Amino acid sequence: MEKFFAGILLGLMFSGSAFSSETTEQPTPLEDEAVVAERGGVAITVGDMRTKIRVGLSGDARKNFFADPKKVSGLINELLVTRQIAEEARKTGFDKDPEIEAEVRRYAEELVARRFVSNYLDGLDEPDYELLAQERYIGRKEEFSTPVTRNVRHILVLVDREKSLEEAKAIADKAHEALVGGADFDDVFREYSDDPNKELNGWVRGVDKKKFEPAFAETVFEMKEEGEISEPVLTAYGYHIIRYEGEVPGHTPAFEEVKDQILAQIRTEFRTGAREAYIDRFLSLPLELNDDTMTKLPTAEP
Repeated sequence: MEKFFAGILLGLMFSGSAFSSETTEQPTPLEDEAVVAERGGVAITVGDMRTKIRVGLSGDARKNFFADPKKVSGLINELLVTRQIAEEARKTGFDKDPEIEAEVRRYAEELVARRFVSNYLDGLDEPDYELLAQERYIGRKEEFSTPVTRNVRHILVLVDREKSLEEAKAIADKAHEALVGGADFDDVFREYSDDPNKELNGWVRGVDKKKFEPAFAETVFEMKEEGEISEPVLTAYGYHIIRYEGEVPGHTPAFEEVKDQILAQIRTEFRTGAREAYIDRFLSLPLELNDDTMTKLPTAEP
């Protein structure tokens, strides 16, 4: 029955003329004090909902929140239940428990400090982020570029407890000989490869000079023709026989393609640095410890 009435409430909220696309009249902005719902002798307001959304959700998640009946219904019930339980607690004097009061003070103190620092940062004169972004793009363009990569297939003969280095080399030589002799790669792969990712059929895509094992990458980038077969190459894993499958060109994006990314980086760096500098003002003040208390602290119960 309660869900039925909640549905009626939301239906009224979202089907009224203020939300109709057929009228050009703008709805009157809701004040924080406007009551949204009541239950069990308690009420919640638009301000209660706005506070919960602001504290609990990121900017993107807040967008059009009130236009989603399901989200609104969930939030109404959450806030009402919390307030109803809190009211019951106050009736019993539970909120006057010293531990509860101490926690409330701590939460309030943390909130005030966090919001005050945020307010301080919002009031700073910020640099020309776009100019700094252009300078970073020009000076560190390689950071935003995609390098040339190559695709290969390989047969891996592991060196492990079951195979010595010499035994693995002998098997790799057989596999290499078969491939050079014209054997089908898939057949040789199935017979000889110990690749733990065997379902990939030996494919290794996006081989990069910087991110792959040096001996493997060096061999890959020395190869000239698609279909070329390498000699067995030793890495920390074992012996690889590599077949070159082609190259993927690198890409350097235009400034506009990465502008938003760079702006976000620089703004975050500025605010992080400013925040750390502000907090350092307090950390740099002389610290006085009570030696007697510090001596006894290890025996104290949390």
